[in-house]
Amino acid sequence: MATACVSIWDAVQNNIVKRIGAKRHNLWIKRTTLKSVDDGIALVGVPNLFIQAWLEKKFKEDLQRSFQEVVGKDLAVKFVVDGTLFRQMRESQDKEGVTSLISRPKSPPVAEGCALNPRYTFKRFVVGKPNRFAYEMAFNLAQSKARDLNPLYIYGSVGLGKTHLLHAFVSEYKRRHPDEAVTYVTCEHFVNQFVAALQKGRTDDFRSVYRNTDVLVVDDIHWLSGKKASQQEFLHTFNALSSRDRIIVAAGDSYPRNITGTADALLDRLASGITARIDPPDYATRLGIVHARALELKRLLPEEVARLLAERFTNNVRELEGGLLKVLAFHSLLGKPLNEQTAAEILRTDRASTAGRTTIETIVEAVALHYGLTSAEITSGRKTRSLCLPRHVAMYLARMGTRHSLKEIGAQFGGRSHASVLHASRAIEQKAGVDSALAETLRALQGTLGIVAATNAPKEAAKLV
Repeated sequence: MATACVSIWDAVQNNIVKRIGAKRHNLWIKRTTLKSVDDGIALVGVPNLFIQAWLEKKFKEDLQRSFQEVVGKDLAVKFVVDGTLFRQMRESQDKEGVTSLISRPKSPPVAEGCALNPRYTFKRFVVGKPNRFAYEMAFNLAQSKARDLNPLYIYGSVGLGKTHLLHAFVSEYKRRHPDEAVTYVTCEHFVNQFVAALQKGRTDDFRSVYRNTDVLVVDDIHWLSGKKASQQEFLHTFNALSSRDRIIVAAGDSYPRNITGTADALLDRLASGITARIDPPDYATRLGIVHARALELKRLLPEEVARLLAERFTNNVRELEGGLLKVLAFHSLLGKPLNEQTAAEILRTDRASTAGRTTIETIVEAVALHYGLTSAEITSGRKTRSLCLPRHVAMYLARMGTRHSLKEIGAQFGGRSHASVLHASRAIEQKAGVDSALAETLRALQGTLGIVAATNAPKEAAKLV
């Protein structure tokens, strides 16, 4: 940058800090630079498209006024992405992340939330045009705690990655801000805890826990529909956190105004910050997801099979990943070459063509693929902790999806007794009731294997509130 530009930019930076405050300046403008002033245009370099869009929307007028005061004439401010600035920002962020991990103190106590799926990280989230804005909002809020991005509401149809983004946000936020309390819950879990608190006369304890967290992340917010008492409680929680500048992130199936059976005051709060929609993935994104998941599973996937999957599953990421898992699981047992014809045969949707293939072997193979294990490890007699959950999941699915007796299922899992299979199955049912990550895994595997999930009747108390 020329000396004149450096002088002008330093003066503009000092001026705009007074306008927008040091915190917002450090977050949005500190990493930018003045590239040139020519023909009445001030060209400002920015690190990425996200910051460019945000500056255009929020701070362009402030910058123009600052330039006018510094140089004494009106300048049109334009932004351009600068690759050097992008690399500098990435290096700075990576360095900060490493430092926080090295010096991390013990995490503070948090509200009893739902478990996170460790596989749901920002790194594993395949970004494309339909989900880029939601990804950028969640990622930047996790890093910066920017008030301008709070509250954040992510919405879209089922199976598009909302839960993945929420889990990734929580994991990243905890990594970067280890001193703060972060609570992640599904809306169902929030309501069930509220019902239990009402029944036990412990609503003060419930409120104290939720209203004193630093970050509240709530999934499936549409589940509040029709539950007036729970809506009121959540609204009070929302207001209490907002009044103290705490971060709130939520996700639902619809834009706030389209959620029926919900109080207007709560819908206003949800729509008061950033609303980010996730659309169904386009072809390029779907193809990227298929290749990324196959690479994770360390399986060689022919391009023709990847294209078939990307063309077949167009509206739902969960179904797309389930289709890949089904192809790989059944292919391992068919003994045929993995090509487009074999994949098409496996993916036939008529129940008659697949019903006979849902065997204990295919279940074990699918579970092994999901958890990054081998079938032999799951069916072995080893009692390693890392094998316990996958093995119990496989037993549970075998009991649900096949006609084998408990004794026959146990024989396939290292000669275990029928009592062991029954215990494992009941343990999974109980754990899935409070562990949203496990419940999500079970739904995905059931869809992959064509197993119809049993539905539990909702608690009567939950209906009322």
